[in-house]
Amino acid sequence: MPDLLEPPPRLDLPMFAYGPDKPDQPAHDLLRAFVAQTEPATLATGGLRVRDGQPLLDPDGSVGVNGVLLTFASGREKDAYTTVCEVAARQHYRWDMTEMRVDGRPGRVNVLRGRHPGRGSSDEWFSSWSASDDPLLRFGLARVRRDALEHAAAAFPVVTSDEAGAWDRFYALQSAYLLLWSAVERFTALAYGPAQPALERTWRLGDDPRFRECVVAAGVAPSPKTADSRDPTRARRIREDGAGAMFSWDAARHLVAHPGRTAFVDGVLLRRSLIDLHDAFRLHLLDRLPALSTSWRQLDPSGEAHRWLLRPLVASDAQG
Repeated sequence: MPDLLEPPPRLDLPMFAYGPDKPDQPAHDLLRAFVAQTEPATLATGGLRVRDGQPLLDPDGSVGVNGVLLTFASGREKDAYTTVCEVAARQHYRWDMTEMRVDGRPGRVNVLRGRHPGRGSSDEWFSSWSASDDPLLRFGLARVRRDALEHAAAAFPVVTSDEAGAWDRFYALQSAYLLLWSAVERFTALAYGPAQPALERTWRLGDDPRFRECVVAAGVAPSPKTADSRDPTRARRIREDGAGAMFSWDAARHLVAHPGRTAFVDGVLLRRSLIDLHDAFRLHLLDRLPALSTSWRQLDPSGEAHRWLLRPLVASDAQG
C-alpha cells in the first residue's frame, strides 16, 4: 500500500491548489464532485520548484505562487481532503496553513508544502504550474510521432527470414513505444498520484470512461486476446468499447521478440500498439489538457490537420 498523507487538522478550511488538483489539470476530475466554489488566488510569498514533474511549494521562494482556492461542499470536506491525500505523496508533501484572502476577506487556508523542496528538484522557482508545460507531454510526444512516421508508416513485414533491417526497425519501434509509455506514466502520476503503483495507475486510466471514448474515437479495432509474456496465463482482448486496451498495450510493452516467424508477429503487434496507444492518448490529452495543442502546433504544425494522429497517415497492417 502507498504511504499516504493524513488529511489536514482543519477540514473546514478551503484549500489553495497550485498543482495537478487545479481545475483543468489531471487530478481535478477526482475532486470535481466535492468542489462547491473555485476562486483564483495568489500566494504573495514562496515559489514553486518541480521534482519529477510534480510542483512543490518552497517557502524560500520569492516569486509568489498563482493558484486556485477550492472550497469544498459542506459535509464533503473529509472526502475531498482524503482524495487530495491519495494523489499527494507523503514523500513529496506535508500540510500547512497560510493566510490568504478568501471571498475578499483575510482568512486561513490549507496548502500542500513541499518536503525538502530543494532536493532533487529544479534549481529555479516558478510562479505557476500546468501539466501542459511538462516536457514529456510536449516534446516527448512530438518525438514519438516523428519516429513513428519514420518507422511505422509502412506495415511491418510478415516474413520468416531473420533480416538485420527488420530487427533495426523492430527496436526503433520499441524505443518510440517506451518513450510513449514514459509520457503515459507521467500523466497517470499527475492524475492519480506518484505513490500509487504504476500498473494500478495504468488500469485506472484504462477504466476511465473518457479515455475509453478516446480509444474508440482513435479507431482502435477490437482484437483477439493478447497474452502477457510475463504471465502467459493472463490474456485479454480489446473490446468494442475500449475495455482491455490498456492490458493489451502494456503486454506489448514487454515483448521480447524471438528469431523466426515469432519476431515478425511481434513486430506487427508492436507497430499496431504504438499507433493505437499514441492516438488514443493524444485524443485524451486534447480532451484533458487542451493547452497542449499550442505547443504541438509550434513543434509540428503539419500534424494539426489530423489532430496529430498517426492512423490517417500510416498503412494498415500487413496480411498473412
